[in-house]
Amino acid sequence: MATRGGAEVVGIKAGRIEKGYLADITVLDVTRGMLPLRRDNLISNIVYSVAGDAVERVYVGGEEVYRRGSEKFARMYKEALEEAEEFLSSL
Repeated sequence: MATRGGAEVVGIKAGRIEKGYLADITVLDVTRGMLPLRRDNLISNIVYSVAGDAVERVYVGGEEVYRRGSEKFARMYKEALEEAEEFLSSL
């Protein structure tokens, strides 16, 4: 929804949750400290008031890349941090 215009400008099939379109979706737990949701400011409310702990799941290209509480993703996160630390220490 928030990316539909940008996708149209660059000519890619994205910005919609529809068969044949690229799908990057974040599932949020709206009970975790967000401002009250209102239809007229939904996107701004999410962008400016959601903390990272509200993220339940993330899908990129239709594939699940994060699930809260998952051992698999906790391991991947730890490995990514270790790789980043190793890279930074080599600079």
